[in-house]
Amino acid sequence: VAIAVLAGLIPNAVSAQLSSRDGLLEAVPTAQARVALIEYASCLVARRPQPVRQLLTMDSRSTDYFSKMNKLIDDLESCRLPGRLKMSNVLLLGGLAEAAYKHDFAGRRALDPVLLAENVSPNLPLDSNEAALACVVRKKPQAVHDLLGTRIESAQELDAIKPLAEELSSCMVPGTTSRLNKSYFRSVLALALFRSAALTASQAGAR
Repeated sequence: VAIAVLAGLIPNAVSAQLSSRDGLLEAVPTAQARVALIEYASCLVARRPQPVRQLLTMDSRSTDYFSKMNKLIDDLESCRLPGRLKMSNVLLLGGLAEAAYKHDFAGRRALDPVLLAENVSPNLPLDSNEAALACVVRKKPQAVHDLLGTRIESAQELDAIKPLAEELSSCMVPGTTSRLNKSYFRSVLALALFRSAALTASQAGAR
Protein backbone atom coordinates (compact mmCIF):
# COMPACT_ATOMS: atom_id res chain seq x y z
CA VAL A 1 0.00 0.00 0.00
CA ALA A 2 1.47 3.34 -0.96
CA ILE A 3 0.28 6.75 0.17
CA ALA A 4 1.38 9.77 -1.82
CA VAL A 5 2.36 12.63 0.46
CA LEU A 6 3.09 15.14 -2.24
CA ALA A 7 2.20 18.81 -2.21
CA GLY A 8 -0.49 19.60 -4.69
CA LEU A 9 -1.79 21.27 -7.74
CA ILE A 10 -5.08 22.94 -6.83
CA PRO A 11 -4.65 26.72 -7.17
CA ASN A 12 -5.06 28.99 -4.25
CA ALA A 13 -8.54 29.06 -2.97
CA VAL A 14 -11.72 29.70 -2.04
CA SER A 15 -15.23 30.27 -3.19
CA ALA A 16 -16.56 26.76 -3.09
CA GLN A 17 -17.18 24.68 -6.16
CA LEU A 18 -18.21 21.16 -5.25
CA SER A 19 -17.36 18.25 -7.49
CA SER A 20 -18.83 14.77 -7.20
CA ARG A 21 -15.48 13.31 -8.25
CA ASP A 22 -12.97 12.59 -5.54
CA GLY A 23 -9.99 13.06 -7.85
CA LEU A 24 -7.56 11.12 -5.68
CA LEU A 25 -4.74 11.26 -8.17
CA GLU A 26 -5.86 13.98 -10.59
CA ALA A 27 -5.06 16.88 -8.28
CA VAL A 28 -3.56 17.08 -4.84
CA PRO A 29 -4.32 20.23 -2.82
CA THR A 30 -1.53 22.65 -2.05
CA ALA A 31 -0.77 23.46 1.58
CA GLN A 32 -2.52 26.82 1.16
CA ALA A 33 -5.61 25.19 -0.31
CA ARG A 34 -5.76 22.61 2.49
CA VAL A 35 -5.64 25.33 5.16
CA ALA A 36 -8.24 27.41 3.31
CA LEU A 37 -10.55 24.41 3.05
CA ILE A 38 -10.46 23.63 6.78
CA GLU A 39 -11.11 27.31 7.56
CA TYR A 40 -14.06 27.28 5.18
CA ALA A 41 -15.38 24.04 6.70
CA SER A 42 -15.00 25.45 10.22
CA CYS A 43 -17.09 28.47 9.20
CA LEU A 44 -19.85 26.21 7.86
CA VAL A 45 -19.82 24.15 11.06
CA ALA A 46 -20.02 27.27 13.23
CA ARG A 47 -22.80 28.97 11.25
CA ARG A 48 -24.94 25.96 10.34
CA PRO A 49 -24.23 23.31 13.00
CA GLN A 50 -27.35 21.18 12.54
CA PRO A 51 -27.45 21.06 8.70
CA VAL A 52 -23.74 20.16 8.67
CA ARG A 53 -24.20 17.34 11.14
CA GLN A 54 -27.13 16.04 9.12
CA LEU A 55 -24.96 15.99 6.01
CA LEU A 56 -22.26 14.07 7.86
CA THR A 57 -24.67 11.20 8.49
CA MET A 58 -25.91 10.95 4.87
CA ASP A 59 -24.83 8.80 1.95
CA SER A 60 -22.51 11.21 0.18
CA ARG A 61 -23.28 9.67 -3.21
CA SER A 62 -27.00 10.39 -3.07
CA THR A 63 -28.83 13.09 -4.99
CA ASP A 64 -30.40 14.32 -1.75
CA TYR A 65 -26.95 14.75 -0.21
CA PHE A 66 -25.66 16.86 -3.12
CA SER A 67 -28.81 18.95 -3.15
CA LYS A 68 -28.46 19.72 0.58
CA MET A 69 -24.71 20.31 0.38
CA ASN A 70 -24.96 22.73 -2.52
CA LYS A 71 -27.82 24.58 -0.81
CA LEU A 72 -25.67 24.93 2.31
CA ILE A 73 -22.78 26.34 0.28
CA ASP A 74 -25.00 28.69 -1.72
CA ASP A 75 -26.79 30.00 1.39
CA LEU A 76 -23.64 30.95 3.26
CA GLU A 77 -22.10 33.89 1.45
CA SER A 78 -20.39 34.99 4.68
CA CYS A 79 -18.24 31.85 4.63
CA ARG A 80 -16.86 32.52 1.17
CA LEU A 81 -13.18 33.43 1.12
CA PRO A 82 -11.27 35.41 -1.53
CA GLY A 83 -10.31 33.47 -4.63
CA ARG A 84 -11.69 30.13 -5.78
CA LEU A 85 -11.25 26.53 -4.72
CA LYS A 86 -12.51 23.59 -6.74
CA MET A 87 -12.86 20.95 -4.08
CA SER A 88 -13.74 17.30 -4.31
CA ASN A 89 -16.75 16.10 -2.39
CA VAL A 90 -14.71 13.89 -0.09
CA LEU A 91 -12.29 16.67 0.89
CA LEU A 92 -15.09 19.07 1.80
CA LEU A 93 -16.96 16.37 3.71
CA GLY A 94 -13.75 15.42 5.52
CA GLY A 95 -13.09 19.06 6.38
CA LEU A 96 -16.59 19.39 7.82
CA ALA A 97 -16.15 16.17 9.79
CA GLU A 98 -12.82 17.31 11.19
CA ALA A 99 -14.19 20.71 12.21
CA ALA A 100 -17.30 19.16 13.76
CA TYR A 101 -15.22 16.54 15.57
CA LYS A 102 -12.95 19.19 17.06
CA HIS A 103 -15.96 21.24 18.14
CA ASP A 104 -17.87 18.34 19.67
CA PHE A 105 -14.99 16.38 21.16
CA ALA A 106 -12.32 19.04 21.75
CA GLY A 107 -9.97 18.26 24.60
CA ARG A 108 -11.19 14.69 24.99
CA ARG A 109 -9.26 11.58 24.39
CA ALA A 110 -10.93 9.29 21.92
CA LEU A 111 -14.04 7.54 23.16
CA ASP A 112 -14.10 3.88 24.19
CA PRO A 113 -12.33 2.08 21.31
CA VAL A 114 -14.56 -0.98 21.62
CA LEU A 115 -17.68 1.14 21.13
CA LEU A 116 -16.00 3.17 18.39
CA ALA A 117 -15.10 -0.01 16.55
CA GLU A 118 -18.72 -1.15 16.65
CA ASN A 119 -19.98 2.19 15.32
CA VAL A 120 -17.65 2.92 12.41
CA SER A 121 -19.69 3.78 9.31
CA PRO A 122 -22.83 1.78 10.13
CA ASN A 123 -25.29 1.21 7.28
CA LEU A 124 -23.44 3.41 4.79
CA PRO A 125 -22.08 2.28 1.41
CA LEU A 126 -18.29 2.42 1.23
CA ASP A 127 -15.90 2.02 -1.66
CA SER A 128 -12.78 -0.09 -1.18
CA ASN A 129 -10.59 2.82 -0.03
CA GLU A 130 -13.24 4.08 2.43
CA ALA A 131 -13.76 0.58 3.79
CA ALA A 132 -10.02 0.14 4.35
CA LEU A 133 -9.73 3.51 6.11
CA ALA A 134 -12.80 2.73 8.25
CA CYS A 135 -10.93 -0.41 9.27
CA VAL A 136 -7.99 1.77 10.34
CA VAL A 137 -10.32 3.81 12.56
CA ARG A 138 -11.66 0.61 14.12
CA LYS A 139 -8.14 -0.51 14.95
CA LYS A 140 -6.53 2.82 15.85
CA PRO A 141 -9.19 5.36 16.96
CA GLN A 142 -6.82 7.15 19.35
CA ALA A 143 -4.16 7.49 16.66
CA VAL A 144 -6.72 8.99 14.27
CA HIS A 145 -7.88 11.33 17.06
CA ASP A 146 -4.25 12.39 17.51
CA LEU A 147 -3.82 12.96 13.76
CA LEU A 148 -6.73 15.41 13.77
CA GLY A 149 -4.93 17.35 16.49
CA THR A 150 -1.96 18.05 14.21
CA ARG A 151 -1.50 21.15 12.10
CA ILE A 152 -2.03 20.64 8.38
CA GLU A 153 1.23 20.30 6.42
CA SER A 154 3.30 20.01 9.60
CA ALA A 155 5.99 17.49 10.47
CA GLN A 156 3.65 16.31 13.22
CA GLU A 157 0.98 15.49 10.64
CA LEU A 158 3.39 13.32 8.68
CA ASP A 159 4.56 11.60 11.87
CA ALA A 160 0.93 10.88 12.79
CA ILE A 161 0.13 9.55 9.31
CA LYS A 162 3.00 7.05 9.14
CA PRO A 163 1.72 4.46 11.67
CA LEU A 164 -1.79 4.78 10.25
CA ALA A 165 -0.47 4.17 6.74
CA GLU A 166 1.27 1.06 8.04
CA GLU A 167 -2.01 -0.09 9.61
CA LEU A 168 -3.78 0.50 6.32
CA SER A 169 -1.85 -2.33 4.69
CA SER A 170 -3.47 -4.82 7.08
CA CYS A 171 -6.91 -3.46 6.17
CA MET A 172 -6.55 -3.84 2.40
CA VAL A 173 -7.87 -6.82 0.49
CA PRO A 174 -4.90 -9.17 0.02
CA GLY A 175 -3.13 -8.62 -3.26
CA THR A 176 -4.46 -5.10 -3.77
CA THR A 177 -2.70 -1.75 -3.55
CA SER A 178 -3.93 1.79 -3.04
CA ARG A 179 -2.26 5.13 -3.66
CA LEU A 180 -3.90 7.87 -1.63
CA ASN A 181 -2.81 11.43 -1.08
CA LYS A 182 -2.60 12.68 2.49
CA SER A 183 -5.54 15.08 2.07
CA TYR A 184 -7.87 12.24 1.09
CA PHE A 185 -6.35 9.98 3.76
CA ARG A 186 -6.97 12.52 6.54
CA SER A 187 -10.43 13.44 5.23
CA VAL A 188 -11.82 9.92 5.10
CA LEU A 189 -10.35 9.07 8.52
CA ALA A 190 -11.92 12.24 9.95
CA LEU A 191 -15.32 11.37 8.52
CA ALA A 192 -15.24 7.80 9.81
CA LEU A 193 -14.08 8.93 13.26
CA PHE A 194 -16.69 11.69 13.53
CA ARG A 195 -19.55 9.39 12.54
CA SER A 196 -18.42 6.74 14.98
CA ALA A 197 -17.79 9.19 17.84
CA ALA A 198 -21.15 10.91 17.35
CA LEU A 199 -23.01 7.60 17.41
CA THR A 200 -20.99 6.36 20.38
CA ALA A 201 -21.64 9.58 22.31
CA SER A 202 -25.37 9.44 21.58
CA GLN A 203 -25.55 5.86 22.79
CA ALA A 204 -23.68 6.76 25.96
CA GLY A 205 -26.04 9.68 26.57
CA ALA A 206 -29.07 7.42 26.17
CA ARG A 207 -27.95 5.11 28.95
